[in-house]
Parts: sequence; C-alpha cells; structure tokens
Amino acid sequence: MPACIWRKTMQLKNKIKTDRSGKISTILLAVIVIIVVVIVAVALYVVLTGNNSDDNSNTEKEIGLGTTVSYDVEGSTDFQSITMEFIGQNSDNYFVKTTADGVSWYEMTPKDSNSDDYNVVDTQEMSTIDGDMTLAVVEYSDGTTAYIDQETGLPYQIDIPGGLICTLKEYNLKTQDKGSYKESDAIGMINKYQNGPYSANLECVADCMGGQYGVEFIGMFLLCDDPLGLPVDASDAETTLLLNVDGNDVVVEIWEFMYGTYSMGYDPESKMIYCVTAPTTDGTTVSLCLFESQDKDGTQTYDVFVPVI
Repeated sequence: MPACIWRKTMQLKNKIKTDRSGKISTILLAVIVIIVVVIVAVALYVVLTGNNSDDNSNTEKEIGLGTTVSYDVEGSTDFQSITMEFIGQNSDNYFVKTTADGVSWYEMTPKDSNSDDYNVVDTQEMSTIDGDMTLAVVEYSDGTTAYIDQETGLPYQIDIPGGLICTLKEYNLKTQDKGSYKESDAIGMINKYQNGPYSANLECVADCMGGQYGVEFIGMFLLCDDPLGLPVDASDAETTLLLNVDGNDVVVEIWEFMYGTYSMGYDPESKMIYCVTAPTTDGTTVSLCLFESQDKDGTQTYDVFVPVI
C-alpha cells in the first residue's frame, strides 16, 4: 500500500474499537472504508498489471472504469455494507465512488503500490461466492489481513483490526490496457479563492465516466458535470447574490452541498463559480472570492467582491 495512506490508517488503528454504546464511530468507519478501498484497488492493480492480455499481445491490463466491488461488513451495528465503483482516473489514481449503507462519497486511491507495506504469508482454502477457492493470505503493515485470488487480484475477505470482517458479495470487473488512458486537458485546471488569511482551491483531478469530472475542494472530492463546475449533488438554495466581477455586476445563484455545510455562487451564463462558502476551524463560516484561474492556456486573474449598496 502507498506509505502515506498507511501512515494515516496506522495512526488510528488502535482506536478502531467499540465505544461504550457498543458501536464503532462514524469517523473510524470512514477510515475503515479507506482501508478497504485501497486494498481492493492495489490488489487488483498489482495482479492485473502482472498478467498479459488474452490476445497474446503482451499488453498488461489494469482496472477499467465501470468496475464495481461490494462487501458485507460484520462487526458493526450501524455499517453493514460497502460498495466501490471505479468511475474516474488520472495517470496515477482512480476516482472511486463509495457507498456505505446508502450514503455515498468520493475519494482518490493510488493505482500503484509500495510492496514493502504488505506480505503474502500463506494460502488458505475458503468458501466464497464463487465456490471453494485457494486464496493468498496477505498481511498489511497496519494489521489488516486480506484473502486474495491470485488470478484476478480480487480480495474475497478483508479482516480489519477491531473485529471487522468484510466479505465479498458481488463484483463486476472491467479492465483496460495499461497505459492506454491519456489525461484530458481538464486535469490540473484550478480556480483559486481567497478572503484575507483564508484560501481554497477547486481543482480538476480526474476524468470520469459519462463526460463528468472529479474535482478536489478543501480536501474532499466532488463529482461535477464540468471540470470546475457545480457538484452533481448540489441543490439550489433558491437565493441569489450580487457580485462585482472585474467591474461588472454579476448575479450568481447560490447552490449548497454536503447537507448545506458548503455553498457556491454560480453564474449560469459563464458557468463560473465566483465565490465559495466553507466552515472554519472555529465553527464560523467564511466566504471566499475567485482571484485566479489556471488551465492549459495559462492564468487569468479576477477581481471579485460583494459590492456595498
């Protein structure tokens, strides 16, 4: 596993235990999902890139978009299933939609791996959804153990410290020729926002299925119809805001997402997001205005502010 991912999970591994109510915390369950996603992605990637294609072209394969993998989760009273859909990618990472008991979010996971983070220690006979199989027993540096089909790279069971067991219940594997994907010009596009000491970026980080894009915003990932557009799950707050953009009045629509925690000021005519609102560490919210936009053609600066009326 990539060292940066495992450092993050190892810091929390001793906390993966039940609290006084007998339930595992939501935050720790999110960490558990990260562990599962990384294991699935890297295990599939390592095996697929080590196998040649069936057409004798000696072309290595890797995970293709449209791959879905679902697990039942034992050991938690409030988290019974995980489904991963590989819906996007850039040169180094996959963009994954993860759904846990009906709640969905997006994340990035590396394609390649650091072989020092895991070891194949044994094989074991197990009953799976595909019948009795001989699976490789793989131990990871954070204490997680996975039981993996060495032919496909598919983990049929993942045991996570704290007594959680993820058992494969359904999958649909897609492949693509390794190296066949080329990043679009949208990758790397950035909008930069600022208000005094506060700043935030919208950055296009993945090409996704159906002509959509993966976008990173303040450490979280969003699925958008445009490289730097509104999240697909944003909702119209049915209010507007008057802005001054480079000396011109522009009325933007306010769209909310993440249960109203964040909002964006969107101009439907230019399809630009001219301002964003986000919570701060002290519990307040701050509005930031666009001051710079970067794409393959260069950098453009903006002067955006809320006029005093």
